[in-house]
Amino acid sequence: MTRCLVSIIIINFNYGRFLRQAIDSALDQTNRPVEVVVVDDGSTDCSREIMRSYGDQIVSVLKKNGGQGSAFNFGFAKSSGEIACFLDSDDALLPDAIERIIALFDTPDIVKVHWPLWIIDSAGARTGRVKEPELPEGDFREIVYREGPMTEASCQARRHPVMRIGAPSSAGCSRCRRVRIVLQLMRTFLVLRRRSE
Repeated sequence: MTRCLVSIIIINFNYGRFLRQAIDSALDQTNRPVEVVVVDDGSTDCSREIMRSYGDQIVSVLKKNGGQGSAFNFGFAKSSGEIACFLDSDDALLPDAIERIIALFDTPDIVKVHWPLWIIDSAGARTGRVKEPELPEGDFREIVYREGPMTEASCQARRHPVMRIGAPSSAGCSRCRRVRIVLQLMRTFLVLRRRSE
């Protein structure tokens, strides 16, 4: 896949103690260009002050608390990248994460990618544990029908397929709505890819 803009969308609620590490990991990617969108979902801690300190390095989205689904929608609506990478504010990306994401989207059939997460402690050191979704590679609609979609920080998706099935609105988004979006992606585009690293 040729170079394209990737939007890293960081969802935050009262995680000011971790937020700077998440933002720095997004800004320090080996791949360029990247767009870093940080959505604060009504935090009452130091989160918004931290966001202000980055100035125009990030796109700041400040909103009233509406839950993770609502923050997801606001972030997607404010982003413009061909690929959207969702990152929880208590997580961090490896420096070459976006470079790897672009390489994974090597054919138009790949519309959504997941990968395992290394568990880190509050200081950012690896604990040795890995959170790995048990998903096969290829067409796994039956698993999603049965168990629902994986919608956490290990999720990357192409923008145009999501827009084609109906872009998320800036209003609240329930789990049912997120399940519908992923199932529609699968009905329309079929192929998802899982990576072991």
